[in-house]
Amino acid sequence: MIKTAILALLAATAQAQTVAAGARAVVGADALPVYAKMSQSGDPLVTLKRGEIVTIGLVLFDADVTWCAISKAGETKRLGFASCEFLEPDRSSTAPEPPGLAPPPAPLPKVKPVIPSPPPMPPPVDPTPAAPPPVALQPATAPADFVDSVLDGLGLRSAIVNYTKTTRLLSFLDKGRLAEIDVAVLVRILAEQFQPGPFYAAIGDELRGGYSPERLPALSEWLHSLLARKLADLERRAYDPESRQELVEFAGSLSTTPPPQPRLLLIHRLYEATRTSDMEVEATIALVHTTAQAISPVLPKEKRYGANELDRALGGVKSRYRSVMRNAKLVQLLFAYQSASDSELEQYAGFLESDNGKWLISTIDKGFFDATGSISRRLQADIQRNLKPRRP
Repeated sequence: MIKTAILALLAATAQAQTVAAGARAVVGADALPVYAKMSQSGDPLVTLKRGEIVTIGLVLFDADVTWCAISKAGETKRLGFASCEFLEPDRSSTAPEPPGLAPPPAPLPKVKPVIPSPPPMPPPVDPTPAAPPPVALQPATAPADFVDSVLDGLGLRSAIVNYTKTTRLLSFLDKGRLAEIDVAVLVRILAEQFQPGPFYAAIGDELRGGYSPERLPALSEWLHSLLARKLADLERRAYDPESRQELVEFAGSLSTTPPPQPRLLLIHRLYEATRTSDMEVEATIALVHTTAQAISPVLPKEKRYGANELDRALGGVKSRYRSVMRNAKLVQLLFAYQSASDSELEQYAGFLESDNGKWLISTIDKGFFDATGSISRRLQADIQRNLKPRRP
């Protein structure tokens, strides 16, 4: 049985949340009690005053209270649990970058003194004909298995399959409008077009197009390492449908046995380095927008979307959806990497935060959004060609 204290991954009450996990927040009440556990029955450990700044480690949704695991700004030790209702986003400053992440500056090159030399003698005349100019080299191409190494080594293949299988685009649309069309046809079109294949292809094109041989040694060293394979296997297992119930139980247990704060900080670093759920949110909202626009001409005139109606509606949904997905991804990472040590996750974060890791994630982002564009175009054409009003 699913427990009442459960994370955003499984709850629909996220709309009450005003701050996200990993963010800095300001106390918005005159007095905010902080408890040792997610319960208001005991005495508070400490009471925070209005204006004090804290860092949120995790957000959990209980039946009556949305709890934030917090620590004082700049500290890693957990202070306790407080109601998220009285925490507001800190807009006065941005959180400082964690120490030790920026690469050390490169040493300045040694400059040798320039000694003037006498003017050169004219070269002797060579009676042999000049050699032909060198043939221009073709641009370097990525090794044949490079794209597969990235898709598998970062666990992308299983993440994309999970994304396309579990995202229900129609759940974002107004049910009253859907009642006016042949929903079965729309469901079939979405199932045919919203597939992992276009994402694999677009990411592969970006990786091959932006490939440079200088990056290959460092990328290959990580992607083929035993640790990368271990973490990718753990992610694949976490996305397996057979692990769903175990994930539900794990999420419920976090209300009573939350992870240590240093572990949360590592998980946040991994999330910030990849921001997979942000990509998925942007893609989902774009595809929902396309679907809504495509069905609009089929609707009765009085139910068609107005010029700005769709943007306003999806704008409000997007922020809540991002918050839910962010916390869901944090739980997914905590669940997936249970058997990985802090040292192993530190190595992974270090790779993702390196110059090569940032290039890799940026390239994957471009491919993800290229795929979203191509799917949107095919969706629009297919819907306009095949969708009909619902018969009386």
